[in-house]
Amino acid sequence: MKIILITLAQSAAEAIPRPDVIVTVIVSVTAGIVSVWGWFRAELKTCQDDRKTLFDDFKKSQTAQTVLAVRVGQLETLVAQLEARIERISQKQLP
Repeated sequence: MKIILITLAQSAAEAIPRPDVIVTVIVSVTAGIVSVWGWFRAELKTCQDDRKTLFDDFKKSQTAQTVLAVRVGQLETLVAQLEARIERISQKQLP
């Protein structure tokens, strides 16, 4: 019985962490948290850059679309004017 109690006491004493183990655990956990935070900030920066690039590309495509719409409008006006001229010429040629 005495040997069992001594064994249990030694096991309990070994289970209590020493101060250097506690410091190692705290430093390791802190390093893990800092590395995850750094990764998160890097991903956030990448996402912000991607969103800025996407917005710039969208503005460029919107500008190109506006230029094309204006050009199509000009061509539609020109076609309408040509059709009107053709109609007047054809009416003059009728007897």
